[in-house]
Amino acid sequence: MLLAVMREVKQTVPYRMLGYVMLDDHFHWIILPAKADDFPRIMQSVKLRFTRRFKGDTETFRQAWQPRFWDHIIRNAEDLA
Repeated sequence: MLLAVMREVKQTVPYRMLGYVMLDDHFHWIILPAKADDFPRIMQSVKLRFTRRFKGDTETFRQAWQPRFWDHIIRNAEDLA
């Protein structure tokens, strides 16, 4: 469901997905937004769409997201590695 939402958001706020990993209680996601200042908009859109869909599919909804996200700007190839 999360990957489907990521693809939908990509249609409205363009970005390139360079990688991701899903873990039990969080995920890591490496993206390159078309515009540098679109990053918060991308995160907000993914969180809102996923939450709405998840709430609709689950009778007992619990908080799915932390209040904020943690971001890190990758500045060079060594940092990406």
